[in-house]
Amino acid sequence: MLLEEEEKKEEEEEEEEEEEEEEEEEEEEEKKEEEEARGVYDRERGRVVASGWVEVSSLVGVTSDFIRFVLKEI
Repeated sequence: MLLEEEEKKEEEEEEEEEEEEEEEEEEEEEKKEEEEARGVYDRERGRVVASGWVEVSSLVGVTSDFIRFVLKEI
């Protein structure tokens, strides 16, 4: 009896851990989608690399070389 109860508890704990992992993965995916919506998302690095491109490129007197430099530094 005790062994059966322990096995059931272990199974329940494993299921709970799996559910928590799935929830964390879903949250990470949602976060990535939000970042993609805000700017260009670099999948290799896992972060936004060109957020606000329109604002930067619309500045008067800003050359494309400077814009590239700024984006590389982000």
